[in-house]
Amino acid sequence: MISKPTPEASTESQFREFWDDYSAKNLSAGRHVYIGSLPYRVHTVRQETSQYILHALRHDGYAERWRTPRHVSQYPDDDYRLFVHTRGDPIQARQGDNEATVLPGMACLFSTGQPFDMRFGPFSGYVLKLPFQGINDRLGRKGPQELALNINKGLGRLVLDMLRGLHEERDNLTESQFNAVCDRLTELLCMFLDGDEQPDSQHVQDVAAAVRRYVHAHAGNRELSLPAVASALGWSTRRVQTAMSEAGTTYRELVREERLTTARRMLGDTAALYLPINDIARRCGFASANVLSMLFKEEYGESPREYRQRSLGRVRP
Repeated sequence: MISKPTPEASTESQFREFWDDYSAKNLSAGRHVYIGSLPYRVHTVRQETSQYILHALRHDGYAERWRTPRHVSQYPDDDYRLFVHTRGDPIQARQGDNEATVLPGMACLFSTGQPFDMRFGPFSGYVLKLPFQGINDRLGRKGPQELALNINKGLGRLVLDMLRGLHEERDNLTESQFNAVCDRLTELLCMFLDGDEQPDSQHVQDVAAAVRRYVHAHAGNRELSLPAVASALGWSTRRVQTAMSEAGTTYRELVREERLTTARRMLGDTAALYLPINDIARRCGFASANVLSMLFKEEYGESPREYRQRSLGRVRP
């Protein structure tokens, strides 16, 4: 699997020349029009296999991009592009009779087999190249042009979480693992496009994994209630409870496990060598050091202090 960052260019004209060539080869052939005299920069990391290409983008500057009928004819490309807007200015998108303002937390599904245009300012997001067979075969028809998909909840949120995970774990994924995640992402996207929110067994596993990731990232928040987490992820409390049950656990047990795991990692970290255990307890969402100590000993068979001494005793001055 190829993973490459965008190289630096020394002058504005050199970068624009580089970006014209890069975007034509890796995103889609088209015309790029730069707006204004401000410096134009795009920082991107590309992950590529023979099946999928994922770009993580941070775009600075103002521009328009056009894929005209001439580009479609001269540079045929039937694959889809899933554009996901995560942060920045609104983006204007148009394809055929569809036109939309794309805000952060929204996505567009383009067919590069038809003309389209976009107008954008500073933004961050992802572009995933999807083989047309993967969309058309799963839907049983040609994929729809969707320029304003809400990815802040439900299946859309799962798609966003998977894209972020692919980018964050890019150095740890094999080509087959990357393709497997993209295959599953495509399945969820097609379910989303079809309006199919019924949770199959794999979907339930995806929900449980997303809840675990969210809890892990917010383990220090003592207000990490089930309704709050369900709302943040765009699902009902009942759906999260069902996912936890199917995964063989409960929400309360998951929170306890993630907080203890975080505390154990901090206790064994030399960078936190002199951090009081009471502070570690607080940062991991426990009410007090006593609560942490009781649960920690119950789980691991030794107190936090004993674990720290055993793990870090050798590095103390």
